[in-house]
Amino acid sequence: PAFMWEEPTDLPVRRTALYEIHRQAGSKLTPIAGWEMPISYTSVQEEHLAVRQAAGLFDISHMGLFEFSGENVHLFVNTITTNDVSLLDVGQSQYSFLLNQDGYVVDDVWVFRLEENRYWMVVNAANNDKDWAWVNAVREGQVMIDPERPWSRALGTETVVVRDMHDPAQGSEMRVQLALQGPRSQDILLDLLDQDDPFCELMLEMKRNEIIQHQIAGYDLYLARTGNTGEPMAFEIFVHPDEATALW
Repeated sequence: PAFMWEEPTDLPVRRTALYEIHRQAGSKLTPIAGWEMPISYTSVQEEHLAVRQAAGLFDISHMGLFEFSGENVHLFVNTITTNDVSLLDVGQSQYSFLLNQDGYVVDDVWVFRLEENRYWMVVNAANNDKDWAWVNAVREGQVMIDPERPWSRALGTETVVVRDMHDPAQGSEMRVQLALQGPRSQDILLDLLDQDDPFCELMLEMKRNEIIQHQIAGYDLYLARTGNTGEPMAFEIFVHPDEATALW
């Protein structure tokens, strides 16, 4: 059958682990994609200029994060996305789309290759539940993926493991995102490291769309040179939700 999705209408507004920090700091909070999120602390203009001239720190922990792993997992990820993940080296990422059986966009996503057979996919908060339902329906063979070949199934489903990295069942491997964007963002991160830490050199050498893992200021982080502000120097930080508040 074709994939069908109805947006639930009775869900309560959710809050990130950083909600109390935002509230106590006097942030203007408003519902965004079902989450109560900070819009600004001072003024939009002042904060925009801060990102362009120095750096801005963003709570994007409401965005979804899925993990795909297993032998030949790239075959499955390539079935559900429009870009070719097999072209990625370990530590690289790419922009892509999830499409339904008719080629319509389900969501725009960002795909990271963490290991040979392990990928992360960042999805939009507004589409998280729909994306999760679509991905798993394809994996389980519950939906048609090609109207012209209704018998066809996604490749790699026998071995792929799909995990929601926001699910508490993932324990110490859970991750949420923060974003540090702007020309001073790299300097701020370097200030958190010892000067003789070899990771300093790795961070300085990071290219756009790369991701690396390291302990920074005692936190086990994944650090990606990605972002949505248009700033050439921009990072997204993947941290355990229990450590997100302290890192912020």
